[in-house]
Amino acid sequence: MTSQQRPGEDPVAAVAIHGSCAFRKARRWRSLEDKEIIRLAVCACLDLKAHIPLAVSLNLGPRVAERVGDIDWLRRRLVYHLQVALWRLPDCIFVWGVTGSRLHVHAAILARSTGEQERIRRALLTAAGEWGSRQHKRHQLHVQTIRDEGWAGYMALHLRSSRNAPNGGWSMTKRMRDLAKNALTKK
Repeated sequence: MTSQQRPGEDPVAAVAIHGSCAFRKARRWRSLEDKEIIRLAVCACLDLKAHIPLAVSLNLGPRVAERVGDIDWLRRRLVYHLQVALWRLPDCIFVWGVTGSRLHVHAAILARSTGEQERIRRALLTAAGEWGSRQHKRHQLHVQTIRDEGWAGYMALHLRSSRNAPNGGWSMTKRMRDLAKNALTKK
């Protein structure tokens, strides 16, 4: 007998009639639009007081940009460099943006300290590839602390331009997905 089942009741009917909180939460999660999932992830970042939520805008260097057609390769490259720099994968969500033919990345990343924030910055620059000119280097990476949900709206704006990308133009770590799902239940 399961916890949802009443004495003398069919186990399959018990779940169908009473439902389960986990099932309802999963069904509700799957019905959300991408922009709402991104908003929940950013809200989850803001709720964690022990971490520093970072807003990241990253432009790719010329050598890395040559492989623009392979977004999964770029995601793996970003994840690899973050893991090497931090010895772990930070909780993060990436949104791929396309302006003209130029691919760029917007992200929300949780850092544990200001020292880790600088290592994240260096890892992202390494993953994106180097620019030759000082002008391009100055605009290649912008990292700042997320202060409100506005960053989620900005990230969601870029979803429309990258709809043909794998997973609809965004990707998040498993732990970030769990944090976003928990934010959904608090709603």
